[in-house]
Amino acid sequence: MATHLHTVQVIVLFLLFLVAVFAAVAQRIQIPYPILLTLAGLAIAFVPHVPRIPLQPDLVFLIFLRRCCCSTNALAHLFFLLINLLLN
Repeated sequence: MATHLHTVQVIVLFLLFLVAVFAAVAQRIQIPYPILLTLAGLAIAFVPHVPRIPLQPDLVFLIFLRRCCCSTNALAHLFFLLINLLLN
């Protein structure tokens, strides 16, 4: 049990580090950070052999999903950015 807890702590610290890095990159390339964090999260989800951290669905809806819904302006910006990239 202690080894599992240590592994989760290391993963959480590493993810916090990645959040800071991606937020800095988003500021540098001048796009809203929720867009870059969402894309980075999708990329990290496909990394093989990463241990799964179980989350309660209520926690996800209460904390994470509400934040995503509040940043619809960022999603619209991503949509127009993708359309611009596809058309050029």
